[in-house]
Amino acid sequence: MQEKAGEQVGFVFIHGAGLNSGIWKQVAEGMGHPCLLVNYPQHHDGHQSRQGSTLQDYTA
Repeated sequence: MQEKAGEQVGFVFIHGAGLNSGIWKQVAEGMGHPCLLVNYPQHHDGHQSRQGSTLQDYTA
């Protein structure tokens, strides 16, 4: 990866439907670069909090 003077390349990890950002934790820890693990809204409280989620919720 190419770095400009004083700048680092970072990565954003977005999980798939039905998962959470924890799916990327081990990968991000081994990257050696800044990483941002993103959760969709309502995905931090487990299955019950997203039980009524629709495809529109994921794409909005």
